[in-house]
Amino acid sequence: MEPVSIRDINDSLKAEWARSRARQMRWLEEEQLIQEEMRRVIAYLDWRASWWITQGERRSGSVTPELQDGLQAYAAKQANILRGIRQRFACMWHPRLQAFHLTADWFKDASLVLPSVGAIAPPPPSFTAIEPDGSLNNVD
Repeated sequence: MEPVSIRDINDSLKAEWARSRARQMRWLEEEQLIQEEMRRVIAYLDWRASWWITQGERRSGSVTPELQDGLQAYAAKQANILRGIRQRFACMWHPRLQAFHLTADWFKDASLVLPSVGAIAPPPPSFTAIEPDGSLNNVD
């Protein structure tokens, strides 16, 4: 076995640094993508709830008042279901974003009722690290 030169060590460290940097950049991109996906889900549920309300009023004047009341009631029920889903997602995501010190401006704009500080919230996620030998290690 021949001795390892300083140049070989430096080349190895440079390659490892480049891989680590690429991994870090992928995780930063993933963080941005997840936040954007959360924003889009909230925006879609808002849009779909509004769509249901307009559907309830769509046939106004062309149907009997009883049928119109039924259509509006059904549309309002569907809109409320979607708003409830939106609210549950926001309550589930907000504590996790706060735990990782991530700010989501769309939470402020979405007129959501978020859990107060100290309220019972889902536990923060645990992470599994892959050790160099390939074994898994739970990190809390």
